[in-house]
Amino acid sequence: MKKIIPGLLVILAIITILAGCGSAKQAVEETERDTQAAKPAYIMAGIIDSREKAVITSKLSAKIASIPVDTGSVVRKGETLVILDGKEIEAQAAQAQAGVEIAQANLARMQAGARPEQIAQAQAAADSAEANYLNIKNN
Repeated sequence: MKKIIPGLLVILAIITILAGCGSAKQAVEETERDTQAAKPAYIMAGIIDSREKAVITSKLSAKIASIPVDTGSVVRKGETLVILDGKEIEAQAAQAQAGVEIAQANLARMQAGARPEQIAQAQAAADSAEANYLNIKNN
């Protein structure tokens, strides 16, 4: 029995060493993976500035319906950059058209029996309303 115990201890020691070698290799692989995963990731904030800039304005005051190009895209002359909502503009044009019709009706009424000064004033109002309407329509 005394001879069996030292032999068993030697066998157990060899098994432990061999098992330890396998786990040592695995530990090295895990350490390498952890080192790669632990590489620092830099998160920075800033502004990227271009060499050329363009200021885009509209002659009209209206809400933007859509923007068909992305920020930073290369665009060519004449390309649509912004589409404005036309509902407000159409309402302004209709209002100006109604103003023209009212001014023309007042002029016709004045021509039927008013003094020359009143007729001239009504004519000027009609001409002004017509010019306002044409300006809105052209815009």
